[in-house]
Amino acid sequence: QEAGEWSKTAETYILSKVMEIVTGQAQDGASSKEIDWGNEWEETALLELQKAIGCSDEKTNLRPGFKLFNSYSGASPDAFMELNGTKVGVEMKCPFNPINHYHHSQIKSEADLKRVNSDYYWQVQMNMLTYGLGAWIFASFDPRQPEHRRLHWAICYAVPEDMQLACDVMERAKHYRDSILNEWMLNNNLK
Repeated sequence: QEAGEWSKTAETYILSKVMEIVTGQAQDGASSKEIDWGNEWEETALLELQKAIGCSDEKTNLRPGFKLFNSYSGASPDAFMELNGTKVGVEMKCPFNPINHYHHSQIKSEADLKRVNSDYYWQVQMNMLTYGLGAWIFASFDPRQPEHRRLHWAICYAVPEDMQLACDVMERAKHYRDSILNEWMLNNNLK
């Protein structure tokens, strides 16, 4: 894939990575009422999930931090927990828009996640790939909902073919990033 073959979102992301290299400053310091809302409720949501799946405090690791998959990509899970004796990662969403929580509540599997929100699907697959886990919980929490609807969660399993596809796309994105960077830094004729 080259220019014009990437989605607008992918193109913007790749360009943000180019500019991080050029300027030495991260480009992802976004803030909004939606992000603030999610940050405000995430810990409460994770503790509700921990209780719902019966995971002990000793087997729960909230916000474990970022881990590199390779020199140019990685993942930062919201938590690790234990489900039925197996370590799983957690991707928690606390949507500001309650319609998104409704959509998330329709998710029962990785196939549903891919259909409902492909960006989150690829995020979960990348997390599993980075951490070498075969299962990940995708969860959504909205404290404004009736109690029985506040938390929804589903187990998503690794899809090896899609993990390979993600690796292939990452490699192409890295090459595209490098070509933009080289052109930007070495060519004074861009107008």
